[in-house]
Amino acid sequence: MSLSQEQQSLRWKIVIDQWSKVLATGAEVHTMGDFNIDTKTFQIPVAQQGCLTKAVTNRIIPQGVTQCVKSATRWPQGMQAGMPVIIDHHWTTAPEKLSEVTVIPMGSSDHALLSAIRYSRHIKNIPQYVT
Repeated sequence: MSLSQEQQSLRWKIVIDQWSKVLATGAEVHTMGDFNIDTKTFQIPVAQQGCLTKAVTNRIIPQGVTQCVKSATRWPQGMQAGMPVIIDHHWTTAPEKLSEVTVIPMGSSDHALLSAIRYSRHIKNIPQYVT
């Protein structure tokens, strides 16, 4: 379902508001998904950014959140024009606890699968069976 620019902006505001509430708790946060915002747009001056990118630049990044995906996650297929882009993201407040995000191309989609390992100090116990 395609949304109008206004509907998309309203939906994005809800996402940013929810994200901000969780970040305010101080908890470790991981947010993954198809953001439809190319990571390259964060490099341009804020005045030239679109409203969706500005929301992340002004409200989320200053709270210590890092985008962990570094390589293209979507490639144009068939008659689509354009260059590969990074529009699937993994944002976190604890990038030091993650392996490098792996981008795995999927043959049935123009988007890639993202994979990362979150490291922990907890030792996984082998379950004990009692009869």
